[in-house]
Amino acid sequence: MPRLSSSRILTAAVSAVLAVYTSLAAAGDDGHKDHPARDGAPLELAVLGTYSTRLGPTSAEIVAFDASSARLFVSNAVTSTIDIVDARDPAHLVKTASIDVSAFGVPNSVSVGAGVVAVAIEAVPKTNPGFVAFFKSDGELINSVQVGAQPDMLRFTPD
Repeated sequence: MPRLSSSRILTAAVSAVLAVYTSLAAAGDDGHKDHPARDGAPLELAVLGTYSTRLGPTSAEIVAFDASSARLFVSNAVTSTIDIVDARDPAHLVKTASIDVSAFGVPNSVSVGAGVVAVAIEAVPKTNPGFVAFFKSDGELINSVQVGAQPDMLRFTPD
């Protein structure tokens, strides 16, 4: 099986996120409810745009989309940042800023809900307790909490 580069994986992830979001938004769905396809038709995905850090593997691992700001938040373990990417024009994705989380450690995951960006951050060394840091969608730190070692997979729920 061929090895996929991180930029190809990110391209697929960004394409899937944008395609699904666009189809849900067109259907009037807020994207937070699990439901079967409305008409039973298969989901069709198309590449709308790509973004690459050009920094190699783990430089763009997890992507979260914030519909209210039309921004992608991309975890970058190489630079210990969360890249903020303007996605208003999916054909021309542009990095506009970064959230530096190096004071906490290395980002493992990112999630967005109600305009809040949550980042799971692995401490250095990775066996030490990690952190979850909360930011506004412009990158301003709201707060952080210490959690167990190697936190991962954050998710906001509707409730």
